[in-house]
Amino acid sequence: MRQFLFDSFAICVLLSCSTELVGAATPSFEEAGESVLAFGHISPISPERHLHLFMGSGVGWADFDRDGQLDLMFCQGTPVPSPLPPDSPPALRVWRGERGQFADCSTAARLHGATYAFGLTIADFNHDGFADVFVTGLLTAALYENNGDGSFTDRTNAAGIVSSGFGTGCCWTDFDQDGHLDLIYVRYIAIPQGKYPLCAAQFRGRAMPLSCNPRHLSGDGDSLYRSRGDGTFEDVSAKTGFARGPLRQGLGCVALDLDDDGASEIYVANDSSPNDLWTRTPNGSLEERGLLAGVALNRYGAAEAGMGIAVGDVDGDLRSELFVTNYFNETNTLYRNEGNLLFLDVTEEVALAAPSRQRLGFGTNLADFDNDGWLDLFVANGHVHDDVPLQMHPGERFAQLSQLFLNRDGRRFDDASQTAGAFFQQPTVARGSAVADFDDDGREDLAIVRLNGPAALLRNTSQPSGHWLAIELRGTESNRDAIGASVIVRAGRKAWRRDRMASSSYLSCDAPRLHFGLGDQTAVDSIEVRWPTGTRELFPAPVTGHTTTIVEGTGRPVARPPR
Repeated sequence: MRQFLFDSFAICVLLSCSTELVGAATPSFEEAGESVLAFGHISPISPERHLHLFMGSGVGWADFDRDGQLDLMFCQGTPVPSPLPPDSPPALRVWRGERGQFADCSTAARLHGATYAFGLTIADFNHDGFADVFVTGLLTAALYENNGDGSFTDRTNAAGIVSSGFGTGCCWTDFDQDGHLDLIYVRYIAIPQGKYPLCAAQFRGRAMPLSCNPRHLSGDGDSLYRSRGDGTFEDVSAKTGFARGPLRQGLGCVALDLDDDGASEIYVANDSSPNDLWTRTPNGSLEERGLLAGVALNRYGAAEAGMGIAVGDVDGDLRSELFVTNYFNETNTLYRNEGNLLFLDVTEEVALAAPSRQRLGFGTNLADFDNDGWLDLFVANGHVHDDVPLQMHPGERFAQLSQLFLNRDGRRFDDASQTAGAFFQQPTVARGSAVADFDDDGREDLAIVRLNGPAALLRNTSQPSGHWLAIELRGTESNRDAIGASVIVRAGRKAWRRDRMASSSYLSCDAPRLHFGLGDQTAVDSIEVRWPTGTRELFPAPVTGHTTTIVEGTGRPVARPPR
């Protein structure tokens, strides 16, 4: 009898292990060569090691020309200026998607900026059907209106936006739910009267220049611009209470409805200071609740060096989590959404603490790379000190390995980097990252900015392991891009949630299509949309394996987006 029980137990263990292995196929990626995309980021290290040259830039996906194919927009760096840059807009580069290839259309786009660009947020702010962009830079920023003919017009001054400071993160959001997109403009450190901070440390009896620690620098204020609905904006930072926030070193920025009350919150990752979570009060002002919500500090009560932010429902409870990348010798942090604007740091419980402690994370994305119905995690890594100053810190490296983590049924993440492709085996200095299925094969791909190096375009070549559905939203009463909407897809006893945002990762912007991996579900039962105005709408099931457009107020999905 004892032998029978032992044999039975052994068989059960083998069966359970086999089942897990069968379902544990690792997503794989191939990096496209320069014949597909030849963008190179410019940020050569200065002898003084200016801090901004190590911060890098973001990248965004959008169909700027409405030809049905996704285009890429890169924030471009520049060599260190001397003196500080004149009043010139930040540098942008546009690469037009052409059947899996990309052509540089920056000159035709009339994007002639000459200042170091950091972050961007993409959305149709004027409701003309074409995606516009706001970009931040060193001591400047720009609002570019898409003319619809492949070119853009600088509307910054005409729109009433004051471009100033060390701008970093930015995001579009309809914070007052009036159907018009408002703008969040995040700044990093104060540079008073053009006096750029330079730092050094003593090493072997001499001063060694190194990029400044933001803990020793003054933060700067962020801005909220409310749309008047006519293409102009009003700075309501003081009126709403947004300007009363502490002066912190802001980087990543996202806006979405985290507590399902119909209104979007604003979350900002701050470098070496507590993160901010802004929520709207009944009287229309904004209140900072990061500490009360549990997303300002880690579980030990320590402020970390927040860089990028990934958002998604990682445990399948239809509430969106927040994941923040942090500094070397800190862990990245996963804040689990408990509901009612309360979060818990569960980084250790889901096995994400140890793998991140010896990395410095920047870009990060939650996406279902294997279409099994669970959001996986990508992290772009790279230090902010080059190899010369790192002589003072043995074991730390400037170029680092990026990471891919597979979500195991919402309970833990497994590091699958070793088998995910050559990109994950080559140390690099990675910064912004953005997700899109640019080749329309139902598998999510990645674009990544390498600091002062060629961009990486990772094509997802995984063997199909699950079904999928992609959704594009069109607002009518809401803003046209439905920024701030949440979508729930149901199939039998399963359900998945995605949020429509206009910013993601580190200073970047994912594609506007919401991608749902469905696992073994060949069909879905319904789609529920909560629009940015707060109204809910139920749609019948579309065909899976395709991109479907849903238009507010119609009650039915349409086969193709309206042109």
